[in-house]
Amino acid sequence: MKKSITVLLSALAVTALLFVGCTKESEPKTVESIVSSNDDVATTIQSGADEAGVKIDIKDNTITYSYDISNVDGITEEMLEDEDFLKTIEDSLEMQKDSLANVCLTIEEKTGIEAVNVNVFYTYKDKEVAKASFTSADVASADVAEEETD
Repeated sequence: MKKSITVLLSALAVTALLFVGCTKESEPKTVESIVSSNDDVATTIQSGADEAGVKIDIKDNTITYSYDISNVDGITEEMLEDEDFLKTIEDSLEMQKDSLANVCLTIEEKTGIEAVNVNVFYTYKDKEVAKASFTSADVASADVAEEETD
């Protein structure tokens, strides 16, 4: 799906922006504290999310992306009853697994923060359609799965 690319690009933007962020020595370092301590970073992340139509929430070490697929031309509420359509959305989330797990790993490596999570939610208006959560541990599982299919 076109929106999955937007989510990935937004996640990568967060990763890149974290490299320029910093917190005060005495504060515990979290993804949230790094972003909130740098107005330019926070503004850039919010601007990118607004432009892409994606909601982003950063709490502690969890980055949550959600977007409402009711805003995508051609998607109707009736489609939520179609198993093939729902499978396509789930497949889209699965295709993002390696990239988003690598985002978590990169943030952890570059910032020294542990246990970074990326959550992705697809909604239709206020109804949850699909969701997935990714961590750096998923990088290893994605690599193993890829080797098994080769």
